Amino acid sequence: MNQILQDTSASALTTAIEENVLGFAPVFRRWPRAELHEEEGITWSITDIPYPLFNIVMRTRLDTERFETVVARILGEAKTRRVPILWEVWPSAEPPDLRARLEKHGFVPAGTPPGMALVMDELRADAPPVPGLTIRRAESVADMQAFMQAWGLGYEEPEFVLEAFADFLRYLPADTAFSYVGWRDGQPVATCQTVFHAGVAGIYSVATVPQARRQGIGTQIVLAALRDAQALGYKVSILHSSKMGLGVYRALGYREYFKFARYVWLPDERQ
Repeated sequence: MNQILQDTSASALTTAIEENVLGFAPVFRRWPRAELHEEEGITWSITDIPYPLFNIVMRTRLDTERFETVVARILGEAKTRRVPILWEVWPSAEPPDLRARLEKHGFVPAGTPPGMALVMDELRADAPPVPGLTIRRAESVADMQAFMQAWGLGYEEPEFVLEAFADFLRYLPADTAFSYVGWRDGQPVATCQTVFHAGVAGIYSVATVPQARRQGIGTQIVLAALRDAQALGYKVSILHSSKMGLGVYRALGYREYFKFARYVWLPDERQ
């Protein structure tokens, strides 16, 4: 595990929200289908899979001249492989006009999710239990197959994305990330993952199958992950919320610290 963050100031939490996503870098580094580029001022991955989350710029802190060189190289790779690129623009991103520069290069806005953090002492864990719901850590191949079944139904992604994500998760380090499956009536109905990096517990892959939504199941599976993180000594949890999950996270005690921007570049289908 990484050194646990003790500082709960707004600046420390803002940094942790940004940095936790780099907890996925070891997975991209190990995954045979990806190339991870960890260079001065920028971290990005590229694959042959035509889905943005597998071809992602996770951090950008470049001067103006070097940015133009780097973006040309990234787009060159994307055009050759005919894959989209997701570029995440965090509060610390440089150059300062990064958003405008991305748009100039053909990237389009793809949302401004909130970066949120929860100081564990402020966790509101009084949500009533859900009858018949059991939540377990995924620790076997069968568990991960159940995870993917529920995740796929929850996110409604195409089959090639499910296949790639399942393969990606095989390389998730067991000591720095936990996966959870919620079960009801013998069926997997919800998922959640915790990634321990930058001293905090990051919450990802929260999904509930359509027929089990609005019943408190998402709240319970996140609570299970948070309790495990607390047992390990973590003081802070972070996440990047979707619109659907925002109310759940606020009810648990998460607070918004900023909004970051996502930009996507798509290959020209006519080429």
